[in-house]
Amino acid sequence: MYREATLADCDQIYDLVCELEGTALPRERFFAIFQKHLLDKCRRCLVWEENRSVAGVMTLRFEDQLHHKEPVAEIMEFVLAPAFRDRGIGAKLFVYACELAKDFGCGQLELSSGNARTKAHRFYLRQGMDLSHVKFTMSLADGLEPKKE
Repeated sequence: MYREATLADCDQIYDLVCELEGTALPRERFFAIFQKHLLDKCRRCLVWEENRSVAGVMTLRFEDQLHHKEPVAEIMEFVLAPAFRDRGIGAKLFVYACELAKDFGCGQLELSSGNARTKAHRFYLRQGMDLSHVKFTMSLADGLEPKKE
């Protein structure tokens, strides 16, 4: 079943997000951000719980943007533990996220997904999402010099 996350879920959510990113994130920084997000009325952290264990997590951000007439919802993280994939759980969490976004007054749901996550891309397309944007990123640790073409 899905529910709102609590502080008690932090360790399990940390493990899932580290799996999603393929790296061990700085634990103390993660916990500080997680606590801050739980208190933010413009964010939601949803979990899928089975057998008293967090099997999946989805975080959402709701915000006003100057170029939209209504608030926009964005999925920031979304991951299920491998044993819980391909069981329809992701689709249920996705639908619930859409309902929350509508309740918040959002007119659009967005997300970014890494180029290598082709299985996730197929999932989002099956949920009715459109591939309508291109996202650019740049590490600020690399300096601000333009790359030569």
